[in-house]
Amino acid sequence: MSAFRAVIFDMDGVLLDSEPFHHAALNEVLAADGRSVSDEEYRPFIGSGEIRWEDLVRRFDLVGSPGGYCRQFDDAVTRQYRARSRLNPGAAELLAGLREAAVPLGVASNSKRRWVDAAIETLGIGGRFLSVVAADEVTKPKPAPDLYLAVAAGLGVPPAECIAVEDSLPGVQSARAAGTYVVGYRTPHTTGLDLPADEVIDTLYEFPLDRLAVDVALRKAG
Repeated sequence: MSAFRAVIFDMDGVLLDSEPFHHAALNEVLAADGRSVSDEEYRPFIGSGEIRWEDLVRRFDLVGSPGGYCRQFDDAVTRQYRARSRLNPGAAELLAGLREAAVPLGVASNSKRRWVDAAIETLGIGGRFLSVVAADEVTKPKPAPDLYLAVAAGLGVPPAECIAVEDSLPGVQSARAAGTYVVGYRTPHTTGLDLPADEVIDTLYEFPLDRLAVDVALRKAG
């Protein structure tokens, strides 16, 4: 069995549940025009990381420009990350255990750098990661391999010696294309979704620590 030397995390969905932030931000922007999107209507946007405002302007006959709505949405999402970011169950313990064992850690996020920075700062985990790359810092975001290749390069570890943790199909495809070992993480938003990962876990407490080249202790809080 291979022993891996580094771990690369997706951010949204894996480290924190941020999907409600995007939905709330979308409705905050639409509220100025007397519009809103229900939970069911929002479902197609889940995991997209971006809103196609050109489509929404036509769909709702909005009076503003797509670019203007995009900037408002960007600001609203950033505020949501700063106000509501909380680590998913098991994330704090996993990050602490990996850090104690000196395992190099990275973040490969399909979100904008502004959002990533807001989340990491609010969570107080900026010092945990040696390499953080966002979607607007690479030529092609997920499902292309660019993000994972860039993070692995920043860590100084070949992709084949990294474990990626992903909760979405585009994320799994990105990590696999880069040549990493992929752990699929099922969240409430992705239950029932086919994740073609090397293995799948239902909680971060199930992370396969035995695949790492060093011993890592992981204890549940309390």
